[in-house]
Amino acid sequence: MTVLFSSDRPLQRAENLKAVWDAYDGPKEFVKGIPNACKALSPRYSVFVADCMPQYSPSKGDIKTVFLGHGVMVDKLYGLDFTEAHRRGVEQIDYAVTPDGLPREHTATALGMPLERVLPLGFPMADRYHGKRKGDGRTVLSAFKRAYLYTPTWRPGTTPPLPKIDWAKLDSMMDDDEVLVVKRHMCTKRSLVGVHLRHVKEYDRSIPSVPFLIDCDVLATDFSSILIDGYILGKPSLLVTDGADGFLMEHGMYEQYPDFYGSRTVQAEGREDSFLEALRAACVAGLGEVERKCLEVSVGTCDGHAAERTADLIRSLA
Repeated sequence: MTVLFSSDRPLQRAENLKAVWDAYDGPKEFVKGIPNACKALSPRYSVFVADCMPQYSPSKGDIKTVFLGHGVMVDKLYGLDFTEAHRRGVEQIDYAVTPDGLPREHTATALGMPLERVLPLGFPMADRYHGKRKGDGRTVLSAFKRAYLYTPTWRPGTTPPLPKIDWAKLDSMMDDDEVLVVKRHMCTKRSLVGVHLRHVKEYDRSIPSVPFLIDCDVLATDFSSILIDGYILGKPSLLVTDGADGFLMEHGMYEQYPDFYGSRTVQAEGREDSFLEALRAACVAGLGEVERKCLEVSVGTCDGHAAERTADLIRSLA
C-alpha cells in the first residue's frame, strides 16, 4: 500500500522528511500542507509520515502515523498553537521519531505520548552531513580562514523583532580572511542585511542552510534547533540573546536557556565590535564543555543511519 508523506514546506526543503522519503523505496506520495494531506487520507494509504503537527477530522481509521519530531520549544512545535485540530492529531500519532536522550523525553512530554511510542531512531536529516568537513558544502564559506554563519530563528507572534545589527559597521571591522553569511529563517521574508557588502553576505531564504553549516567555522544563532545540528558537525556556537526574555516568556524552552545550550553568549544589536570579537574567540576555542555536554545528551543514535531505521519502521507498518 501507499505511504503518504507531508510537510508544510516543499519536499526539497523539508530536509528531515526528505531524508526518510529517499530511504523508503515502496509506493509513496507527497502532499504539501498538513491540512491538505489530512483531507486526502483514505484507506489506500497505510502510513502517514509528517514533520509538522498532524490534524485529523474526525478519525484516521487504520492508517498508522509517524511524526518526525525535532525542535527545542516546549509548548509549541514548529510555531503551531495546540488548537483543537492539533490536539486531535496528537492523540492519533502512533509513533514519534527523535534522537535518543533528552529529545525523546521532551517529545513524549510535549505530545503527551508514552515514552515507548517515541522511538529513538535518530535525526534523519543529520545522515547526509554526518562526518562532513569544511569544504564539503561547497559554499563561499569554504574559501575563508574564518567563516561565520548567522542563522536567527523565526520570531512569530508577539516575540520581539530580530536584532538590528549595523552590518556595514561589522563589515568594516572584518579582515580579508573573514566572511559572515547571514541565512534568515525561511519564514522571515524581510532581508536582514539589505545592502551589498564585502565580508557580510546574505543568501536567499529559499536556499538550504545545511551546506553553509558544513562549511562554517562558527555558528551564531539564537533559539534555533540548528544549534544541535552544528554540534553534530563539531561547530562551536555563539548564542545571540537579543530579545531572549520576550521569546522565552512566549515560547519557553525544554532546558534552561542559555546555560544548557552553549557557553558563549552575546547581544549583537549596537554591539557589533563585541559580536565580532566573540565570533573570533569561538573560532579559536572550538567546542566548549557546555556544548559537549549538550551534544552528549541530545543526539544519541545520530550515527548516519537514522533515515534507514525510520524507513524500516515504515515498512513494518505498511
